Amino acid sequence: MKRKKMHSFFKQVKRAMFDPAAGTDRFSLGERSSPHLDSTRLRDPPEDPPDLTGDPAKDAEALQSLFGAPRNGDFLSSEIRLTNRSGQSFSVRLLFLRGMTDNRKIDDKIVRPLLEAALQTDRVKPETLADFLVHATPTATATSHARIKEAILDGAVAILTPGVRRAVLVQATKVEHRAVGDAKTELVIRGPHEGFVESLETNISLVRKILRSENLVTEYVPLQEFYQTKAAVMYLSDLANEKLVEEVKLRLEGIKMESIANTLVLQQLLEDKPNSLIPTLSVTERPDRASGAIIDGGVIVLSGHAPFAILCPTTLWTLFHTSEEIYTRTAYANFVRFVRLFATFFALFAPGVYIALVNFQPEMLPTDLMFHIAGNRELLPFPTLVEILLMELAFELIREAGIRIPSVIGSTIGIVGALILGQAAVQANLVSPLLVILVSITGLGSFAVPNQDLAYAVRLGRFLFLFLGSLLGFFGISLGVVFMLGHMVSLQSFGVPFLAPLYPHMSSNRDFIFRKQLWKQEEYGQFTRPKKLRRVRGAIRVWKNLWEDRSP
Repeated sequence: MKRKKMHSFFKQVKRAMFDPAAGTDRFSLGERSSPHLDSTRLRDPPEDPPDLTGDPAKDAEALQSLFGAPRNGDFLSSEIRLTNRSGQSFSVRLLFLRGMTDNRKIDDKIVRPLLEAALQTDRVKPETLADFLVHATPTATATSHARIKEAILDGAVAILTPGVRRAVLVQATKVEHRAVGDAKTELVIRGPHEGFVESLETNISLVRKILRSENLVTEYVPLQEFYQTKAAVMYLSDLANEKLVEEVKLRLEGIKMESIANTLVLQQLLEDKPNSLIPTLSVTERPDRASGAIIDGGVIVLSGHAPFAILCPTTLWTLFHTSEEIYTRTAYANFVRFVRLFATFFALFAPGVYIALVNFQPEMLPTDLMFHIAGNRELLPFPTLVEILLMELAFELIREAGIRIPSVIGSTIGIVGALILGQAAVQANLVSPLLVILVSITGLGSFAVPNQDLAYAVRLGRFLFLFLGSLLGFFGISLGVVFMLGHMVSLQSFGVPFLAPLYPHMSSNRDFIFRKQLWKQEEYGQFTRPKKLRRVRGAIRVWKNLWEDRSP
């Protein structure tokens, strides 16, 4: 019985790590197959049956009941009486939510134009009411309660007129949000300092400010029925793979969750392998990096309430990139990437390699160093594994405490805590001085990882390799590396192999591990199968050819 359970357990582990279905590229290398999702849902929704009766009072009462008024004090229904020069008059009703609309816009764009138009003409008809609101942009009409309710929740004012079974919707949205400022999680020395904010419209405008193209498309996908939230999918229509765009929209449509707080929650719901330690989707707080992903043929997803954009797809190399590298010279950018890769490897393997050297293969160390380590460990009461775990857990504790406590004293507590704890642990003969240095450098290496999700994976993976090194030495670490590589090979991000374009090897824009010069990045990366092959026709630095032609 136990043997069957063990066999079932290892079978599930194998399926989770090396999913056979994951080996089939679903859109870039083959045909996509998603029978559980209905692509017809992405088409334009059918027009709702008309609910309005043409009686403003009766229609307003029906909509008030939808919003729970009068118990709901934020829903307002205002009546305005319009009288023309001939003495004819009729009443219109304005329905809107307090706190979501701008009172000044309502007065200037709706009420005043209607009153002035009524006084300047003899024949104001309810049917032509929308003609007097040409200055109130944007305007739309709706006939169903559902559509009117959705517009009011978005900050529109619904105008009901007598005898007309269609409401005029005027946008007067005013939602308070943080002003555009520095990107808190992706600071740069050189380059733009603008970051996304907690407003969907503002974030879209930041991207459009960079990509001034008529081919930049923004599609809105409703996320849930209860709270009327939506996500924006942005891409270049003449570049992005249509199957990639369809896949992104299908997954957003396929999310059935009562409450989706923001983009970071969406990231977890869209991932191919949410149980994997390695993230297969990344987010960015910078509009220029989101625009760069679109220029490379990708798709970004934006939603309100979070200053982040989801980059679809995401490869391993994307997780090591930052915006600043494109703004620096090639040699400098590649040097920084090398330091970053070295720091990641050190943060992941250093404790495991240390314990494997000390416990299993001390002969690999220089003789003086080996005697020095042995001399320091002579008075220590704990084995090497416990010694490392104590220091690693203390370091994680200091890191977490430094984040949670107020920022004014957070950095001070972190530095003081690390110094006092390290010095006290050495003086109390609980850990060796060499181990304090090793754990400190390991912690610095994890801070050098630019992607926060990948940094978490490195921190957790470090403990796995630590246990493997303590149990089996270098054989255990090698075993872990083989499993990790096999798992990464099986990963995909929206149908794109996670290690592309290195494996499977395919044409790239020469910007994944290291970066080529900008004028040599003439082609698009082919792992997303973009509609175009080359960024520009001919050479990028045309002036150089002209100069060479003119030289004697």
